Amino acid sequence: MRFIKLAPAIFLFLAFPLFSDIPKPLHAPRAYDLLRGENLKICVPACYYCDDALEIQNIGNHQRFCQWNAAEQAETYDLLQRIANTWNKSNYAHNYLAYGMTTPNLRSERFSWAVIPYPDNGWNRLKQIRVIWNVAFGSPQNSDEERVAKATSIKEQTQYLSDPYMPDYGSGKPAKDAFCDGKVIENQRVFEGKRINVFYDRAPERIVDENPHFLITPKRHAVKLTELTEDEYTESMETAQKIADYFQRDNPRCTLHMLHKTGEAAGQTVPHWHLHVIVVKDDAYLPSFQFPCVKSPTSCTRISSPFLHLQRQFGRIWQGCQNFIYLMLPNRKLTDEELNERVAFYSREFEQSF
Repeated sequence: MRFIKLAPAIFLFLAFPLFSDIPKPLHAPRAYDLLRGENLKICVPACYYCDDALEIQNIGNHQRFCQWNAAEQAETYDLLQRIANTWNKSNYAHNYLAYGMTTPNLRSERFSWAVIPYPDNGWNRLKQIRVIWNVAFGSPQNSDEERVAKATSIKEQTQYLSDPYMPDYGSGKPAKDAFCDGKVIENQRVFEGKRINVFYDRAPERIVDENPHFLITPKRHAVKLTELTEDEYTESMETAQKIADYFQRDNPRCTLHMLHKTGEAAGQTVPHWHLHVIVVKDDAYLPSFQFPCVKSPTSCTRISSPFLHLQRQFGRIWQGCQNFIYLMLPNRKLTDEELNERVAFYSREFEQSF
């Protein structure tokens, strides 16, 4: 009789772990970690686009981009400012690119920001081509020993990461750039936030076909990352999360590529900070940067037929060549009619979804 009374409590005790969200343990510090915060860390990446790139990783429970909360976005802002500060103080680089990719098709996705410097006296055009090559074909992978060696070799360039920095918010006054132009705002804006605008790119990225391409910019004029306020950055990332949720909600093969550039050497063409959000509706177009050897979880499975294996390998090489060519070619500008059509469509969609 007593057992019958206790049975519901015993069942709930045993079943609770199955229905609860058990937090994952934090990763132990590694030798290639350069700076650890409360939720994030700066480290040498496993998959690198160039030898001196850094990576911002989440060391807590939120591994997907859409899971990152406001506190983690604010900490990302702080770590990006520290990276910019240490490169400036060491006179290594004043131009840099931050890149991240999110896709719901990878169950083991670990979203991170790769931060790539473009040194003042470097061969930056060649470096841009190398980064595009790694985007198209998949970036090489470092072993733990190689990551530790790289952390040692770039110690001089990262020695000021823990130093305090002084934000420089700039004047904030409107300037003669596209994102401060009232006509551009009227013709290309698809969403307006409290501190940011979202535009549809007049020359969207093309990988085989046109990809939806959005630009998130602060309303206040800010040329580079270090001139952004924390609120502007976090609202930009929260808006990018809403865009990701909108596209990925009904399309499980949808991948979003996000990047922002500081400085002409890094490829910044408009002197007003902006976050590119490029939507690739089929994740087979680009390889996975978490696992450079594969393009989707299905290709992690063992292939019994050697013919199918060779066919897939040649398919990857051919697709990589197409990716590289499309990424290197200049994008075609939309006509006024095409632009108006896209702006009207996404304005309605985002107004209903956000």
